[in-house]
Amino acid sequence: MLLIIEIALLIFGLKALYSGKFSAGKNEYVIGQRARRLGLICLAPFPTAFCMGMVLGLVVPHWINDPSNHLALVGIEFLIVIFCVVLLTVMTKVYLRQQKEEEQRDRDDDDMPYEDEDVHPRDSNNPYAAPGRD
Repeated sequence: MLLIIEIALLIFGLKALYSGKFSAGKNEYVIGQRARRLGLICLAPFPTAFCMGMVLGLVVPHWINDPSNHLALVGIEFLIVIFCVVLLTVMTKVYLRQQKEEEQRDRDDDDMPYEDEDVHPRDSNNPYAAPGRD
């Protein structure tokens, strides 16, 4: 089961890094740099588990070599994967919310093109006059 989750994370992570698009559910996508960050989070369990194994192997080599402790090592790797999945879920929700707010702000800015400019005809009696600033 753990291997299946890690393979799925590997596939999602590589796809997000390559395409810059991360699927966050039905018709929802995180795009751009945020998607690539999520792809890195998907790939994080591999180097993290490797480094954890290296540290444990250097600090307590007799503990690593004992077959009765292999279940504890699997538990450590499981916790690393679960932590990355939870972090991925939270960051996806945050990035989706930020992306929707930016899209809404862009739509609002497009609706009012002259928000900060005071543009109107120079001669109020001449409707054909070029617009200008007063």
